[in-house]
Amino acid sequence: MRKGLRIAVAFGCLLVFAAAAYATVIEDFEDGNISEYTVIGDVTALVTTAAAHDGTYGLEFRGTDLAEGWIYRNDAQVHLQQGDVISLWARTMEVPGGYTRCYCGFGATPSGCYSAVLAPNTSEFLIQLNSGYSYTNLASVAQSWQLGHWYKVAIDWQSGGTITAYLYDSDGTTLLNSVTAVDNTFTQGGIAFRSFDSGYAAYFDTISREGAVPTQSTSWGSIRALFR
Repeated sequence: MRKGLRIAVAFGCLLVFAAAAYATVIEDFEDGNISEYTVIGDVTALVTTAAAHDGTYGLEFRGTDLAEGWIYRNDAQVHLQQGDVISLWARTMEVPGGYTRCYCGFGATPSGCYSAVLAPNTSEFLIQLNSGYSYTNLASVAQSWQLGHWYKVAIDWQSGGTITAYLYDSDGTTLLNSVTAVDNTFTQGGIAFRSFDSGYAAYFDTISREGAVPTQSTSWGSIRALFR
């Protein structure tokens, strides 16, 4: 490869890497409470050190099998709209044989939200429309899960209503799966969380507005080698 072409390729890699790395944290639970949230239904949601992916605190959510419980907030700090890309960390329960679902909500208002759902009980990764905080599957893909394992979820909420949810492994860069749906019930709103379980906790942490969909990382050593 000619040196000029190598430089161009390397520069392109750097741009991709920089775009993927740009992110603004909009919720990290480091204030130690969830006083900003509205609670819907019968839930136990609290900020704990056990739920932290990074920093000191994360959100621990314990629902019940029959509860229709959520928490959500839609103030200026967390307000989202079509055209945004967001990411967060979610962890399924640690007890094998259980079936905690993690609902990662966005576009949340008093009327409902969308959610990307980690669903070990049905071995799926889903996008749901939660109008009125109910449950309508918009799209799903088969997915196996490790309980007690951190996953990164990125959601590309495009103008026009196309929603693509990406699932990454615990390193935050290894793409495991993706699912896409199209819906325009909501075009803006905040963030929301729910867990469907049999008494065990689901954990959430570090919600960010991304500059672009996270990509597979490229090491600086690999880029530097292109200049040789």
